[in-house]
Amino acid sequence: MLIFDHKGKVSNMASISKRKEITAKKPYVLSYYDPVLCKWKKATYSDQQTAQEELLRWENIAHYHKTHNPVWEALYYQADDTITIQDVFEAYTNNVLSHKLNQLTITRYTAVMNSVGKIFSLDTPVKNIRSMKRDGLIGWEIYKAERSKTCKRNGVNSYLRDLRNIFMWAKCNGGPQGQGMVNFEVITKNDKYHASEVEELQIKIWKDEEIMTLFNHPGLSEFQLDLITLYFRTGARAKELLGYNYKNRKKELQWYHVDFDKREISILPKRKQSRKLAKQHPVVMQILRKWKDQGNERPLPFAYKKLRQIIREINDITGVQFTCHDLRRLKAQLAEEEFGDMQLAGYAIGDTTQSVVQRHYAPVSHATMDKINNSVESAFNRKIGEA
Repeated sequence: MLIFDHKGKVSNMASISKRKEITAKKPYVLSYYDPVLCKWKKATYSDQQTAQEELLRWENIAHYHKTHNPVWEALYYQADDTITIQDVFEAYTNNVLSHKLNQLTITRYTAVMNSVGKIFSLDTPVKNIRSMKRDGLIGWEIYKAERSKTCKRNGVNSYLRDLRNIFMWAKCNGGPQGQGMVNFEVITKNDKYHASEVEELQIKIWKDEEIMTLFNHPGLSEFQLDLITLYFRTGARAKELLGYNYKNRKKELQWYHVDFDKREISILPKRKQSRKLAKQHPVVMQILRKWKDQGNERPLPFAYKKLRQIIREINDITGVQFTCHDLRRLKAQLAEEEFGDMQLAGYAIGDTTQSVVQRHYAPVSHATMDKINNSVESAFNRKIGEA
């Protein structure tokens, strides 16, 4: 029986061989071509009869697949439990990651898949993961415990989120009638650490004296002051304004992304495929105009490593410890303090998810709580008839 590989070339038929080792527990080795995963695979059996039965099944799969008879799918998915972690990862890499344009995304998902291989054997059937036991732990609790030894729980949750994306893709792809390689949720949302189980997120809350010192320090050069002013007033993420990004060239900011007449900058936000226009304060445009007139090839003609170096130098000069991302937080915190509105604080930095803004950028300020408390007191006094 002839079968065809994913390139349409004729491959050898499925076959059975016997191991030479006399002590082998499963001496019968079946070699067959998997038409879903597009690769040759092997399976071992303890008795010849079972091996022959599987040989016949795979020969039928090959025949029906070649002749486009849908019967092959029913035969193929009799062995759904043979899908391994490696099978899912290879399929996801070949069908999803291979089409990604952002190298950072590819690197992140590759690291996530590699982390599983350090804890579970990649030839583990996917259906067995949730029932595996080790040192009193079950399923993904084993993974979480091992990862937590070298990673914070928020980081473990991020890995579980990406792994869930991979396995949910496998649940919807590769199977008959639009179904997937697996037929259940390999990772559920409840497998992550709950909010009460993760470390409290520590973010910088700007003090008035720090703002005064930073933006009025006589030791800063004109460029250093312009740089932190630019990042504070735009509220942009560090890499959104940089002229060079070697892992995502589409993100690089160039002069044609700046519209001086409309006071707009075209920025490529995080996890987005297209740019968006962001209206800017006149001070921002004055700084950019100055740099353009000075002959800069791009607004900021360097990459992230150079930016971090400049920020560290400013830290040393002023004695104020902050990151470039903290300048984004500063804009959000001042907006929240001024308006007492988390949504407006999000608009200030281009993030409309209020829970993210409150958790990562601008918690409810004392000034806002004072306004709330005073308003409640006034309302209460009116209710009880006091002036």
